[in-house]
Amino acid sequence: MADDAYLEEHQQTIEQAMSHAVSAAVAARAADPVRFVSEQLKAQADAEGIVRAADSIDREFRALGGGCEIEKTEERAISLVQLEAVWANIVRRCVAERWEGGRPDGTDAEGKPQWKTVALTPESVNLYDADKYLIKPVTVARRCSLVEVLAAGPQPPDWFVSHFWGEPIKEFVACIKRHSKDRLLGFDM
Repeated sequence: MADDAYLEEHQQTIEQAMSHAVSAAVAARAADPVRFVSEQLKAQADAEGIVRAADSIDREFRALGGGCEIEKTEERAISLVQLEAVWANIVRRCVAERWEGGRPDGTDAEGKPQWKTVALTPESVNLYDADKYLIKPVTVARRCSLVEVLAAGPQPPDWFVSHFWGEPIKEFVACIKRHSKDRLLGFDM
């Protein structure tokens, strides 16, 4: 509960620091942008800032497998149990932390797409939103993938799933669960 209150109070600071670090990496034309952003975030973190937010998420997810380094990208598959943990984190934090996301809002006179910022609900969170509020805070500083935070070791895939990042995560999880059920794969496919 203390972590939730801290994140709610400091969410804007965390977002601003992340945005500033990414902008600085682009402006500097950094050869290694991930490392550059990581160093910028460490430098910008006030007292606890981003470090505390990432640590809170990191502790929660490490309970699933302890975290590890997985050298081969192709062995970084996410399991259904891990995907459910990501969904549970979204449900727990989204409204409490007042997450916001960009959504289409028609077009202008020239036909260019327009966007508006809206308050998110767990049901409306897509992968772009999860990347902003959940994935980047726990992976950028460590320079790792989300699966490396969740897993105990390499996780080669049994299935490959292609999906649209703009699809609500709730719907994506429901599709994966249905796939698992239809093929009698069990919960931890």
